[in-house]
Amino acid sequence: MAPKIILLLHFIFDILAISHVLLHKRNSNSALSWILFIILYPFVGVITYYIFGINRVKHKVRKSLKKSLKLKIPQPTKVPLPKQYAPIRKTYLQQIEKIVDQLTYNPLLGGNNFKLYKNGEETYSAMLKAINNASSSINMCSYIFDNDETGFDFLEAINKAKMRGVKVHVFIDGVGAHYSFPTIIQRFRKNNIDAHFFNPTFIPWKTKYLNLRNHKKILIIDGKIGFTGGMNISNSSLLLENQPHHIQDIHFKIEGPIVRHLQETFVRDWSYVTDNNLTENQLFPTLKSAGNIPARGISDGPDEDEDKLRDTMLAALSCARSTVIIQSPYFLPDNILIAALKSVSLRGVKVKILIPEKNNSRLTQWASMAQLWQILDWCEVYLTPPPFDHSKYMVVDDYWCFIGSANWDQRSLRLNYEFNVECYSTKLAKELKSIFTEKMTKAKKIDLAVVEKRPILIKLRDAMAHLATPFL
Repeated sequence: MAPKIILLLHFIFDILAISHVLLHKRNSNSALSWILFIILYPFVGVITYYIFGINRVKHKVRKSLKKSLKLKIPQPTKVPLPKQYAPIRKTYLQQIEKIVDQLTYNPLLGGNNFKLYKNGEETYSAMLKAINNASSSINMCSYIFDNDETGFDFLEAINKAKMRGVKVHVFIDGVGAHYSFPTIIQRFRKNNIDAHFFNPTFIPWKTKYLNLRNHKKILIIDGKIGFTGGMNISNSSLLLENQPHHIQDIHFKIEGPIVRHLQETFVRDWSYVTDNNLTENQLFPTLKSAGNIPARGISDGPDEDEDKLRDTMLAALSCARSTVIIQSPYFLPDNILIAALKSVSLRGVKVKILIPEKNNSRLTQWASMAQLWQILDWCEVYLTPPPFDHSKYMVVDDYWCFIGSANWDQRSLRLNYEFNVECYSTKLAKELKSIFTEKMTKAKKIDLAVVEKRPILIKLRDAMAHLATPFL
């Protein structure tokens, strides 16, 4: 009798889970992967889908958005776009602006300045200096905030700011925080700093959010100075130190009206994390022009902002006329992005892509190798030598720049909360292209023949890893 009951329960749970997959999964590859997993692994498949496969965030976000929208965020001061931008607006690149206007809540704002930093030595020095000079507020979020010497430096600076009367709010992703143990959150709380996990995962009733991570890296000082990019808080980003696992990266200091876009995304995320609104008036001061770069912040996540970054990438590719350069540590674009890369190349646009030769995620590296054949006839792909390069950016026609936390993979573009910035700047494009060119000279170009010559067992391994692409 017992086996019959178990079989009946297995059948019922499978039918319910598969029905949910069919009704809610838009990506057919992802849906098919889940259905096969549910069928092949009795009970384990259903439980795994319950934890990893269901997007419950939208329901929670709608509730928190209603609360956060009650916060009367002042409208941005519209700084006129610089004169040198006006002729560009009348050309094909204006189409990107128009598309992103429809995708986001944020207007394109002029009057911004971007300063690029390489690796942890430059970035952390600038961030700590800004924290030490803070007078009213510090808002900070990070995917990884390690409990190491670098983490201590930030904790000490933030604690001193709090003792000066600066209002401090910090949250760290619930998975990323556990890259070091014990987490640094406990140290923040011992110092009475308002710090939280984003979607904590080691509490049984919170495991349902395990696959939905906040990958943003944002620091806002006094509502006037912002930092964002791809860099976490960790000793591993200090290339001059004797660290076992070095990570190359870039990050940006931002001044000007666009800083309010960083602040807005933080305030909304804070409402989601704590169910409380930040209502301090000093969070949104009047921001004057600090430069001549038009820019816009773009939030993305498995909620009301879904697909905004992916659609922005597609818009930029569709408008490109001469060159596209892309660097990403995790390169696993979906079929639509792959088709867009092919299409732009067929129009005569030169597409060059940098990815790491040795990834810090073996599964991702294997899956990426299994996929490269689809673009190698159309795009130039280069493998950068160690240390692992975590830099991520995109430049179109030496003018339009796309920077931030998002990778070219389905995790970033479907499951994670991300924040990127689009910028219209020949100066910033030149800086990014210079970094790209320098790395390309040291990199190894990979062609279709190399991919095809992989041993059969390696091909099978990579192909199996590629099946997990929707979850990587």
